[in-house]
Amino acid sequence: MSLHLGLTPTSTFLCLAVASGVVSMYFTSREIHEVNKKTSPELHIAYSVMYPAKLRHIKSMYKRLYPEGKIDQWRVVCQVAMFVFFVLGAVVDR
Repeated sequence: MSLHLGLTPTSTFLCLAVASGVVSMYFTSREIHEVNKKTSPELHIAYSVMYPAKLRHIKSMYKRLYPEGKIDQWRVVCQVAMFVFFVLGAVVDR
């Protein structure tokens, strides 16, 4: 008996892209958590609504507070993987 899920290469790459994006969001929330642990409550960063300037602020605060921290590097790796998987998903079936 064979179980065929009907996953095409495109759908597989798109699923991997979404998974990479979710993991990247997790790492962003971890960065915010770590920054908030070391800052006073009035300087805490909210978890809602991400935009480029806010992400740059989170990254700079994290790097300042944790110069040897690896969370930001893993977030970037996941973001790059997400874009690569999206591109592969777009071109693989052509």
